[in-house]
Amino acid sequence: MAPFEGDTPRFHKGQWRGAFPATGFMPIEECEFAHTHHGSPEQVIVDRVLSVSFMASLNTHEKQTVASQIWDVIENTPELAGRQTVGFPYRTLAVSTRTLK
Repeated sequence: MAPFEGDTPRFHKGQWRGAFPATGFMPIEECEFAHTHHGSPEQVIVDRVLSVSFMASLNTHEKQTVASQIWDVIENTPELAGRQTVGFPYRTLAVSTRTLK
């Protein structure tokens, strides 16, 4: 996905952290939650990648090319090849802060 993301804000780049600390707010508090999405490789990998906003905005030919590349990776990765069901791990970061009184 990296070749297509351009300057799209992405969580993994950490730019969002630049807004903190902020005047009048307590330090942020963080809590992580783990989850695994189970399903077919098409649902869990292909559809997920193509649903990201900058990927979804690609033209039909580009989407087909990317989908083909993803399938090549799936078919050539021993842990994924031939599997009917796969698990894709997610990590959700919940962030909160309170105003100073």
